[in-house]
Amino acid sequence: MSVLDRLTPPIRSRDPAVRLRAVRTHPPGDLSTLERLAREDPEAKVRQEAVRRIEAPRALLALREAAGDEAARDLAASRAEMLLVKIAADDRDPAESLRALGLLEAPGAWSEVVCRARFPEVRDRALARLTAEPVTEAGDGRETGRRMIEARESALAHAVRKAEDPAVRSKALGALSTDAGLAQVAVAASDRDAASAAVRRLRDPAILLSVAERASAKGIRRLAQRRAEELLPADHPERTRRREASLRNLLDRLESGRDGTPATPAPGPAEPVERALAEAEALVSEGPVGAGLRERLEALRERARPGQAGPADPDRPDRAALLVPEEPEAAPPKIPAKPAAVTGPAPPELEGILARVEDPEAALSFADLRSARKEAEGLLDGFPADFPARGRLAEAVAAAEARARSRKRERVAAFLLAEMADQAESLRRDLEKAGPETGKRLSRAEVALARKDFTRLERRFAAASPGEPPSRASSGTPPVAGPPSKETAPRDQPRDQPQASGSRPVESASSGPPSGDAERFRRAAEAVRETLDRLEAAREEKTRAEEKRLRGLDRRLAALEAAKILPLEEAEAALRELGALRSRPERWRLLGPERQTRFQRRQAVLMPRLREARELREWRRWSNLAEQEELIRRARELRANEDDAEVDRELAKLERQWREVRHADRNRGQELWEEWTKLRDELTARVAPLREAAERRVAERLEALSGIVARAEEIAESADPARSGEMSGLMGEWKKHGHGLGHRGDKVWKRFRAANDRYFREIGEVRKKRREEFEANIAVRETLIARAKALAGGTDTGDAREAVRELMAEWKQAPRVPRRRADELWEEFRTACDDARDRRRNAAAESGEGSGSAVGADDEQTAALLARVEETAALPAAERPAAAEKIWSDYRRRRRPGQRLRPSPREAEAEERLASCLREAFETAPESFSGTRFDQEEVTARLARL
Repeated sequence: MSVLDRLTPPIRSRDPAVRLRAVRTHPPGDLSTLERLAREDPEAKVRQEAVRRIEAPRALLALREAAGDEAARDLAASRAEMLLVKIAADDRDPAESLRALGLLEAPGAWSEVVCRARFPEVRDRALARLTAEPVTEAGDGRETGRRMIEARESALAHAVRKAEDPAVRSKALGALSTDAGLAQVAVAASDRDAASAAVRRLRDPAILLSVAERASAKGIRRLAQRRAEELLPADHPERTRRREASLRNLLDRLESGRDGTPATPAPGPAEPVERALAEAEALVSEGPVGAGLRERLEALRERARPGQAGPADPDRPDRAALLVPEEPEAAPPKIPAKPAAVTGPAPPELEGILARVEDPEAALSFADLRSARKEAEGLLDGFPADFPARGRLAEAVAAAEARARSRKRERVAAFLLAEMADQAESLRRDLEKAGPETGKRLSRAEVALARKDFTRLERRFAAASPGEPPSRASSGTPPVAGPPSKETAPRDQPRDQPQASGSRPVESASSGPPSGDAERFRRAAEAVRETLDRLEAAREEKTRAEEKRLRGLDRRLAALEAAKILPLEEAEAALRELGALRSRPERWRLLGPERQTRFQRRQAVLMPRLREARELREWRRWSNLAEQEELIRRARELRANEDDAEVDRELAKLERQWREVRHADRNRGQELWEEWTKLRDELTARVAPLREAAERRVAERLEALSGIVARAEEIAESADPARSGEMSGLMGEWKKHGHGLGHRGDKVWKRFRAANDRYFREIGEVRKKRREEFEANIAVRETLIARAKALAGGTDTGDAREAVRELMAEWKQAPRVPRRRADELWEEFRTACDDARDRRRNAAAESGEGSGSAVGADDEQTAALLARVEETAALPAAERPAAAEKIWSDYRRRRRPGQRLRPSPREAEAEERLASCLREAFETAPESFSGTRFDQEEVTARLARL
């Protein structure tokens, strides 16, 4: 039964309380029932509750005229406006926001859209409608037009106060045309510039005076007061009251002997009085004042007018006497006569006062110093001005005052230090309350605000503690040397006020060892810093995880968009995640316009394809019924088959095919599933022994593979390059035993592959390091080659043989070089050494040095060679090729290329005889040379390759 079926009877109940409870739980999607209740229900509360349950703006707009009573109609109008403002200010779809803005009619709603809209085009459209001139009608519509203008002005003032964009505020302020709207901006605007501009546009003094009393900003109140005084007429009661108050204050000062001028020396007593009288006359000339004030001013003017008699005339006092009021009842003061100058030593009491003031250990306050100075001056009364005790007293009092000021600065610094330590501990406790243990999390703005407060606190601590090293947050601010300035002291404590008696005693923060409060601040600051770093790191980690998830969602949507066949489950999961993301505006705004547009486009592309895939899935549910029936028929046929192995194979195929068509209609599909389960269980029990045997074989193979993996891991752990062949052999064994296991062999295969990769990676690094070492050894071999070439090209041939032998010995001891360069370097080195030997031999042959024994030895070898050639020529044809090849090899070893430039005549004769012998042997039996170095086919092939 649906929710509507359950709630319909209570809604039709005759009891209003039952209907009211039913409407409160009714689904908002059932608009027809809720609209009918809002129009026709006899109970007003039910009608209003039905209106509250409706969330469709168009239905609410229709109920503005069709609801059952005035309250329901007003409620429908307000809810429709609220929902439309929310849609217009939302950041999901610009077209939808513009349509919602078109349905709004009240200027207040337009103002809300201007302040809250996320799309610039929506905000500009709403601002254009708000700043447009309202259409007013004459006659009966005059009152309606006045209300429209008032509503528009109030909406514009709201936009000026609440809009974040300065351009929007400026445009809305320029559209204001009434003093009432300007006054609203001046009183409540958070932007000082907008409030000042509104005050300057006001022309009504009464409104300006009202703004001067109600404005939140002090500067705006003063500006409004000045503007009101400029615009008020001279006889206005407010201006008259202020003028009379100023004149009364000035007259009081004149009568009491205070001229009201700055404390600067005047040239004579008449100038301040005349200046004060001029100010009073200027106030009287500005406008009307009270008669009593005028009479007082005339009396003071008469007293200040100079008389004809001299200063000794008792009936005409001078102008200076006006500054002191006469007291006829009091007796004139007795002026003591000026005593004569006193000579002699200072009074003994003065020495005690000076000793007490000069004592640096005496912690005298400013009051004590004033009392001591007054007492000392009384004792010195009558002594001359240059008396030594007077100078000593002045110096002692100045030094004592300096010490008192220093003590006061230290007390203030200690008080500030204790206050900062308390603030740091309070911040630490607040941050600890928001840890993961409490389940409370701080937002990004709260963490940033805490970091800002903590940085400001650290800078204050660095300024108040010059001896302390600056922390990392305040390292850019140099410490302030000396006592704290007036800015660092508490605002509610005067600079010269000593520490309160109830304050805790702390040590000085400007000198001496670190105080307990400083240590307390450092501990709390370290805890706060660690907590903030942890919170920021957690926030950054969360941001990175969110960004990673968004990139993954973007890739999944792109893959789904490019897929020819849409995977239904993946598409549903991706679009569901995207919908959850769009339902949270605070997260959706962080994506940026480009990514938002891309997500919206892909959602618009995938939604139709998703609907088609769902329809296809529903169609397949019906089509799978026939396939399931076919699989059940084949399973019944398997029961008659007596070959268990074939039954096992066919049952596995049927199970795989059933998984592909498992989704079907719920009613018929349940019956087929039960029948299939029964047949499958029967066949599974029949082939269970076969499957158990197969599982045992698989377990044995897995065990064998585990042994291979263990050996591979042992080889990888050894990192021995000589065991690379053994590791390659293990790969061959794996190929032999590891096929056909499927996913069951994935685990051991991953272990084997990891061991194999690790071993060859380490071996590769070792070989790379060895190649680098071998590459560095090439320079050693090249040096030996250069020495051999220099020996071959030199002029001194006496020690060439010994030098070549030494080079050969050094070459054998030289470090190894890469294989690709070894042969090349050896050939170059050997050629250079042979050139050196040949050059020495040729030089000896040309000069005739040492020809005796050497030539004799060559002649004996050549004679022996000729004798062997004659013996070979006499051999049978079958034995002749082997003997000739042996003689030729011996001859080539003795006669190396480049050994001698020109052979001797006997050597040339021996070589010719040997060649003739070989030629005759080859012509007699050419097949006997097959496979030897004289094989003509092999020689031809070698020449072709060359």
